Amino acid sequence: MLKNKLNVRNIKTYVISLFLTIFFVWLLLAQININDIFAALSNITFFTLSAAFLIYIISNIFRALRFKFLIQKKITLFNMFKIVCVHNLALGLVPGRLGELSYIYLIKNKKVKGGANLGSLLLARVFDMLALSFYFIMALFFIKEKSSIIQYALTGVGIFLVAVSISFLVLLFYEAPFLKTLKFILKTLKLTDFHIGLFILKKFAELMKFLRVIRSKKNISIIMLYSLIIWGANYLFSYLIVTNLGMKIGFPLFMVAATLSVFSYSIPISGIAGLGTYEGLWALFFLSVGISKEMAIVTGFGSHLIILTFSLLMGLFGLYFLNKSNFT
Repeated sequence: MLKNKLNVRNIKTYVISLFLTIFFVWLLLAQININDIFAALSNITFFTLSAAFLIYIISNIFRALRFKFLIQKKITLFNMFKIVCVHNLALGLVPGRLGELSYIYLIKNKKVKGGANLGSLLLARVFDMLALSFYFIMALFFIKEKSSIIQYALTGVGIFLVAVSISFLVLLFYEAPFLKTLKFILKTLKLTDFHIGLFILKKFAELMKFLRVIRSKKNISIIMLYSLIIWGANYLFSYLIVTNLGMKIGFPLFMVAATLSVFSYSIPISGIAGLGTYEGLWALFFLSVGISKEMAIVTGFGSHLIILTFSLLMGLFGLYFLNKSNFT
């Protein structure tokens, strides 16, 4: 019964995503000459693509290092790198953040228990947000003229950063009161009488145990360093791409607009492979920092197509070697 409900929900998600893709792609392409996208892509040199691809690979290597460090298990860096490549491909292609499940599935196949795979994924996302917020705030100090929308964004990101930090610290250092509160809520709602309630308690207990290991080893600074390198690399290869596509923009201002577009990934529904919704939000945020409508849309489509290509190449690489390791 539950499986049927999940299948129906997944079908609805794909239908909505398909509709959003068609609608936003049509809406955006109606604003420009589609040949401008191909003209911009043709301007990118082989050297730039190679350099961007190399930096993209470096980013994935550090993602693998971070996950390997987080789970505290004996899993080789190459195995984790393969998992990261497939995970990134799933995130790029599967709508509604359902691609996150690929990491949990793949890491579970490496005999990593539920608390560690879920905990490592949640911690990675928390540190992603902290790293993005850090870069966002730092970039603002180097921008001479700040528009009103940037000022509002700064306030929003600042509040978000404080909220995430406080929540993380509470969860990390006060897990016992948190778990006690969770038990009280579930009992009050009488969910502990059902399998789902007991399942939630079990998973959170595993998660608390996992967080305790990370805390006791005082590894927070190392995880943060990995996260800063990951996102620093992401900003760099994205900037190389968009400037070669023809966008004239300073690096700090690019970081501000790009960070805002990354935060938009948290929306529960998006287009197929992010097409349409990614470009729409990208255009909106770059318009807010003074980039022309045409350039914002062209670079949105151009950079997205290149990133999807990178993700596809590395995802196929990961799938090939994961399958090979299972049969050899």
